[in-house]
Amino acid sequence: MPLGILTNRELNSAEPSALDKEDDTTSSDANVLLARRHTRLGAVPLGTTPTKPSPHVVTAAAVVGPGAEVVVVRVFWPQPYVLGCRVNWPLSVSVGLRSKMYVPGSLRRQLSFPLLASRHLFLRTEPIVAAVDMLRRVALASSLLLVRTSVARYQPTPAFLSSVQRPVTPSRHSSSTSTSTSSLKMKFNDAPIVSISDAFDGGNGKFVETTTSGGQATVKVQIKPDIYTELEKKHHFQHFYFRSAVKGAGKVKYAITNAGDASYAKAWKDSTTFASVTPSDPGSWKRVLDTSYDASTGHLTWSYNHKASGSVYFAYFPPFSYERHLELISSCESSPDCEVKSLGKTLDGREIECVTLGSGNRTCWITHRQHPGENMAEYYAEGLLTRLLGLDSSGSVDGMVARVLKMYTFHIVPSMNPDGAARGHLRTNACGANLNREWASTGEEGADDYYEAPTLERSPEVYHVLRKMDETGVDAFLDVHGDEALPFNFLAGSEGCTNWSSRLKALHGAFLASYERANSDMQRKISYEPDEPNHASTNICSNQIALRFNCFSATLEQPFKDCLTNPDPERGWNPARAAQLGKSVIDALAYVYPYLRDETEFWNSLPAEDAYVRPTNKYN
Repeated sequence: MPLGILTNRELNSAEPSALDKEDDTTSSDANVLLARRHTRLGAVPLGTTPTKPSPHVVTAAAVVGPGAEVVVVRVFWPQPYVLGCRVNWPLSVSVGLRSKMYVPGSLRRQLSFPLLASRHLFLRTEPIVAAVDMLRRVALASSLLLVRTSVARYQPTPAFLSSVQRPVTPSRHSSSTSTSTSSLKMKFNDAPIVSISDAFDGGNGKFVETTTSGGQATVKVQIKPDIYTELEKKHHFQHFYFRSAVKGAGKVKYAITNAGDASYAKAWKDSTTFASVTPSDPGSWKRVLDTSYDASTGHLTWSYNHKASGSVYFAYFPPFSYERHLELISSCESSPDCEVKSLGKTLDGREIECVTLGSGNRTCWITHRQHPGENMAEYYAEGLLTRLLGLDSSGSVDGMVARVLKMYTFHIVPSMNPDGAARGHLRTNACGANLNREWASTGEEGADDYYEAPTLERSPEVYHVLRKMDETGVDAFLDVHGDEALPFNFLAGSEGCTNWSSRLKALHGAFLASYERANSDMQRKISYEPDEPNHASTNICSNQIALRFNCFSATLEQPFKDCLTNPDPERGWNPARAAQLGKSVIDALAYVYPYLRDETEFWNSLPAEDAYVRPTNKYN
């Protein structure tokens, strides 16, 4: 219920009440006495020298009481900040802030949350008490304590009264009061109270401020950066996952205000935020289709219509929690067909589990989620292990799996970076190491730019896995990731390695062609631009494995965006499809098995459809 606004002239003409007198304890005005209890404050901003307020530094709150009487609450601040407090008698209190001078951003942030949080307050006392109490709350929350307040009663001018919308009182002849009640609910729903938090597994989202305009609340959030990466000299960030606890109902706009500074800011284009009210259920997450990115402001925004009080979770991609990870490991441990071992511990003390199964003469390693914010990678692992072990069918597996387990001995690491995942990081572990750049040292030993890797002190996850690989050998390798920019599933091969050959080229082509036949979500035309010959970065996992073991080795990337090979705007690429892609890789591995260590020119006998296709990153 909007109110008319008193002009400065009208405010200054208000007559002071007993509250302004030296001794007001004898006043018979109960409102004044109650207000006095709420405003007995005599402090000034912390760390400043008390100053005498000047007349021009007066703020006021206009309160409409019964019979259109206006009560003015004057608040004196040591600086010219202007607080406005309106009470819609007898329903709610709303507060606004404006300034006659520059207000530091830190102060605005301090004030903004209590202002919004107190947007609607049911009054159990007289409006004057609520108004003064409101100002007191704001002052305490912002560390700017009131110097003194005054209360005055004011007879409004006709112009003011004409701008006031009076409360609607239901007629006693009305058959029901439901219409009035519904109307009140709608007014409260215009600007729900929103609280943002990320204090949970994988959470990332720092509340900045909430602004309101025309009943529309905009909640501003920033992504917290990863720990500084020594090798890359930067703080990565792009992953977000936060909870919005809402009181009331209505449409709220959300804005990530530092999206323009993210690691892959250009990738926000055509991205869509996920939302869910039951975050532990992967199938509950749906994409918010009005998500948009404004490159000029660097803001990623979307709107959500909160239908009732409760919590909604927003994420860059549906989370794969550490609890879910442990449940997956537990399911594998319960199977008689595999062995689960810890290869070592992370910096935060978590186990680096490896699931070993199969009895074949070819060794296949598959690692997942080196970059912790790429949750789809572990959903892929979940699908792969579910099919290999029959986790969803009491241990019963299909014929293809039965054959593949006789071809291969699998070593599967579902999560390479559980520390970073729990911390809500995008790319790094607990100390800021980007694990996919820790597979070999870089620079000349003894030089200033020498970077030793992997090490137990910085990247024990890679150190322990690589040591185990050296023990078992590797005949085929996949490192499963997620890519922010390209809306496709794809492989990045080892074309730039010094040992790239006709054999490795043929294996890459045949594997990818077979994968595409097994699952139409995989494709081979779009990928990263291949490295130039002999220019591969050997500290990247799949390149190091290709060189170290002269084997088929690739990075498998999945999209954060909708997958354009099979578009589905509302669900897009999601956990279920990631799991299905993990299950489908079995067919491709079975297809290339005979050729993995074939020393003949087998590629000459492969069908034309298996030929290697040089990819490009251009698709529009």
